Amino acid sequence: MSTQFNNQMIRDCFFDEAQISELGYSDVVTVGFGPFTEFDFNNFLKKNGFNIRKPSGKMAILIIGKEGWEESTVMEILKLRAGGTLRVYSQEMFLLHCSLGMDPLISSKKILKSFAEDHAGLQFLIEAGFDWPITTIVPSFDEEDSDAFFNPTSEKEILAA
Repeated sequence: MSTQFNNQMIRDCFFDEAQISELGYSDVVTVGFGPFTEFDFNNFLKKNGFNIRKPSGKMAILIIGKEGWEESTVMEILKLRAGGTLRVYSQEMFLLHCSLGMDPLISSKKILKSFAEDHAGLQFLIEAGFDWPITTIVPSFDEEDSDAFFNPTSEKEILAA
């Protein structure tokens, strides 16, 4: 779906004054595309001071597109981060995070459900047992056991993160 945010000039004007550097990190991993092409989105991130990294055990931020990602890649990312944390955003959520400085992962369940509703990437994570938007991945990951992602972290702990 095409929106004004697909126009680079219009989208970028929302971020000219944003204090993106104040988010506290600059390394991100992106997989897939939608609503923006992966090339355009990655260029936008680079222009705003983010480093696009390959998946590794050190990554903390994953931005997943609505489509164009592979299940095996996403599962490998979860394996790499087992026992750690992983903040997973849609492209739209990450733009909101950058423009307002507030983390949409600590929004109400209703808002988060709306973000995930039409998003195949976020839906896949949820169906795989990753307790999105909770960010801790239980260390006992086993691809055969999707319940391995169950996370008993409380909302209070999420808000404190």
